[in-house]
Amino acid sequence: MPVASAVATADADLEDHLPVVAEKAVSRSIVHQAVAEGFVQVNGAVVRDPAVVVGAGDSVCVTPDGWKWFPESRIVVLRKPVGVDCCLDASKPQSLVHLLQRLGESVAGLFPVGRLDKDSQGLLVLTNSGVLCERLLHPRFNHEKEYLVTVNWPHPLPAPVLNLLRSGVKWEARGKTVFSDPCRVWSDDEGDT
Repeated sequence: MPVASAVATADADLEDHLPVVAEKAVSRSIVHQAVAEGFVQVNGAVVRDPAVVVGAGDSVCVTPDGWKWFPESRIVVLRKPVGVDCCLDASKPQSLVHLLQRLGESVAGLFPVGRLDKDSQGLLVLTNSGVLCERLLHPRFNHEKEYLVTVNWPHPLPAPVLNLLRSGVKWEARGKTVFSDPCRVWSDDEGDT
């Protein structure tokens, strides 16, 4: 009995037609593995090449027998303190690896979902699940991220600077300029903003 099936509406790579990718948010690497191990059929025939082109009208079927779609997931949620680097490189003394070891957690297979700068603190999720990582980070899932930033300045910030901060922050990421949504900015009586 198929776990999912569909009729292709246009020519495309097989993996683009696998309903399980969209319905269950399975990562493409898992789809490639399922195809390679013979759990996918096109027009009733087992297909072992994820790059095969499926034509309009072709039937695509995923059979679950014996296939473990979701390996056992591990999720670690912790408050990352200032001074700890989000990398998992044990050769670095400030690496997250050492914090996890002190907490009695094995780092085998884990990776951080996103990152926090070394000089920041906050909630950090680690997992071995690419599916969870994609669900939390990919923009199509619309998960809002909030950051609280304190600027220590000896005097209150001038209105033009406050307005600039309120309009949003921009930074470079992977060669692109990225803009945040507008920010809420307030000052306290001690000059912190």
